[in-house]
Amino acid sequence: MLAACPHWTRALLVVLLDPEQMADLSPKIKQRLLCVSHCTSVPLDTWRTFPLAFSFTVFPNLRSPKLRHSHFHPPASQYLSLRRLQLDHCVVRPLSSTSRSLALCAIQDTLQSFPNLEMLSLTCCLSAKYPDDVSGVLPAPRLMKTVRLPRLRHLELSDAWDHISRFLSHLVFPPTAALALGPFRTQEPTLQLFAGVDLSLKPHATTLHLELGSWGPMQSACWELRGAGVRPLRVAATPPYTSPRTISRFTRDLAADLAPGRGPTTFTLLGMGSDELRGYWDALPASVCPVLEVLALNWSLPRDPDGANGEHWRVLRDRDAFDSDGGHLELEDAPVFWLLRSLRRLCDALRACLSARAGRSSPQVQVRRAEITLCPCLVDRDADGKEVVLQGWQVALAGERIREKLGNLVGDIAVVGGRSWMLTAKLSAALLRRSENPGITRPCATNFESSSDRP
Repeated sequence: MLAACPHWTRALLVVLLDPEQMADLSPKIKQRLLCVSHCTSVPLDTWRTFPLAFSFTVFPNLRSPKLRHSHFHPPASQYLSLRRLQLDHCVVRPLSSTSRSLALCAIQDTLQSFPNLEMLSLTCCLSAKYPDDVSGVLPAPRLMKTVRLPRLRHLELSDAWDHISRFLSHLVFPPTAALALGPFRTQEPTLQLFAGVDLSLKPHATTLHLELGSWGPMQSACWELRGAGVRPLRVAATPPYTSPRTISRFTRDLAADLAPGRGPTTFTLLGMGSDELRGYWDALPASVCPVLEVLALNWSLPRDPDGANGEHWRVLRDRDAFDSDGGHLELEDAPVFWLLRSLRRLCDALRACLSARAGRSSPQVQVRRAEITLCPCLVDRDADGKEVVLQGWQVALAGERIREKLGNLVGDIAVVGGRSWMLTAKLSAALLRRSENPGITRPCATNFESSSDRP
């Protein structure tokens, strides 16, 4: 199937359902093809035994191939035109029928043919599974060579932890290249992930941010490194690596890998209740996050039967009602009761968390800023059926009550109104990817896929 690219005068985009049939294309078309997308139509559980394979030799001038659930033949010589490469559950098929190579070694050998690569994304292409165990992963093999990609600007890896570490330790790429990692399934939980990787750290300019998200049974954790002159770094994890104990251990190990850079300075929690907040906070004591400065979270509001009207919010003007937790209210005042109870629980949880740090003798371990986003209930709609957006006076009242309860524990408290964040397109896409690949996350995939394919 052929389709014109935006730059159709110079290139063609090809969607290959049967790559061997493409051998009949005219030499002129083969020379002009720059962008290729190959997604096999075979069942997911049988693609590894499927006989067809994509061949770089057929298309000598490709710039941006994207292969999924495929075998492919590596080029026989240097392939200088390639700029972007995305491989998702792909296996290298050797040019010789008698040669065999482990997945990690085969990928490394193949990358040596692409010295001009600028963007590389590998999802489940480095590890190999045990023949009789679908979930088991073979240990990472030894690598005898180092691959150099001097023009690389973005590297995205989702695979077994030990395979990612082994791959990175034998790869040389610019210190300015962004690195996005999704490790899982490791037999070595204490393995250093960044052994041999130049992170270009500047201790006083580097900040590490930790974000945890929960959407019912779905959870995620993300560590992000930022700073001027620092390699952009993002590490994402999904269950079963999102328990408080695992998050604490990985944060400690990651901070050690990033030394002399500081530990996490920002801790963000999304979609979590008060009990979950306390659980993760208790797992991240000052010894794990000694320089934590910002605690950010969203307050998911209870169901609002009044929609956008929200007149029961005016009860927050009554300090006595707020302090009483609404226990004196009658049944018909249920919206007021649930609002007061929800806000009171939020403040109690935050007070317990902040008090643990405020009691420390050193001001360096105290949280300096709390950021709270008020998020309406997912099902709340106004008279026109549109999503409810909180009014300014509602946000101001909630902020006033929160500052009264917590102002003596943290210097700066910011309270803002937000949307039902579960409705955002970015989150929906992330959940879809996780449902398609349980236990596998593809960090920063949107950044990679949105870049231009201009020749």
